[in-house]
Amino acid sequence: MTVASPAAERPVFSLTTKPAVLPSYEAALDRARDLAPRFKARVPETEQLRRLPDETAAELLESGLVHLMLPRRFGGSELGLDAVLDVTGILAEACPSTGWVHALWGAHMWLAAIYPPEVQDEIWDNPRSLLSSAVQIEGKAERVDGGWRWTGKGHYSSGINHCNWFCPALQVEMADGHMERRWLLVPISDVIILDDWRTIGLKGTGSNTVVAEDIFIPENYSVNIETSAQTPGAQMHPNPQYRAHSGCIFTPPLAATAVGAARGFLREFFDRTSKRRLEAERASEMSGQLLRFARASADVDAARALLIENAHRFSHVPVDHMTEMERVKCRRDQAYCATVSREAVNSLFQATSASALFDGSEIQRYWRDTNAAAAHAGLMWDNHGLAWGRASFGLPYTPGSF
Repeated sequence: MTVASPAAERPVFSLTTKPAVLPSYEAALDRARDLAPRFKARVPETEQLRRLPDETAAELLESGLVHLMLPRRFGGSELGLDAVLDVTGILAEACPSTGWVHALWGAHMWLAAIYPPEVQDEIWDNPRSLLSSAVQIEGKAERVDGGWRWTGKGHYSSGINHCNWFCPALQVEMADGHMERRWLLVPISDVIILDDWRTIGLKGTGSNTVVAEDIFIPENYSVNIETSAQTPGAQMHPNPQYRAHSGCIFTPPLAATAVGAARGFLREFFDRTSKRRLEAERASEMSGQLLRFARASADVDAARALLIENAHRFSHVPVDHMTEMERVKCRRDQAYCATVSREAVNSLFQATSASALFDGSEIQRYWRDTNAAAAHAGLMWDNHGLAWGRASFGLPYTPGSF
């Protein structure tokens, strides 16, 4: 198991232009459409590297697509969650790994905005800062004067190879003795990145393991996961999206990756099928495939619509104004959208021929990438669907993770 190169050797921090500030939702989508063909052409390289190529990371930064939810005072566009969702879907339709990393980097712009002002100033002293996190954690943080010391690991930190900050989600003891789950913030120079992301799906996301060896994390380099309405950053930025429930902001872009990857699958299926002559006798033979295609297309469109509806409904509502059922519904709907996308491609994959099984087949790549996206803990239907069902009937339930 190898160790990734140190941050100083990462060329993403040498950009040719200052990151753009995209003025509108429409401008963001147009920029994503412009870049998508480049990302699609780099898919073989992305999968071989098992992370984004440096050119892709630099283009995501220079284009401003990463900064859609970064506050304007720090050079971002401060657009809404709907822009992040639809840009992620466009990128994932071209290259699901690129879409996935964009989703995470974009969500972390929101996360960076809720830290204390002095911490935000340090992050954006470098306007090209990138953050990644981990919620699957090993090791406990020990309470010490002024913060915590932590030895442990964070698993599945997507896009971490190009980041200069790492955000582990840890259960920690506060100064008064009570326990909280908090997003901590760690300079990348304090940790070790293991090059261990070897998977069958989303191969290019570089979702590596991060190792911490007795590092100190000051208390002000942390925010409570559940109380974003009261965070220092929420008081700093007037836009209400920085007071929204983290579960309604952080995970939906990952579901949008599954939707985008499923759209890519549908496009490849259509292209393969349309090459066959649909004469009268062939059309009757293909009626089963065509019905599957119609159902899969409608399901994927519905998944995207539900994500956008929830973004409009919840992403500007302060977390302390949401009911518990609304929170559980957000998690349910995110898992549902990813699951519907997975089921759509699985149904259509059954209607493909043996040629779809070859490594060079685009259709099998979209199939495995859609399934990989839906396997994220924050998108697992068995967890989040059950939580909503139990909550609906007043039964005890486990909220589930991001």
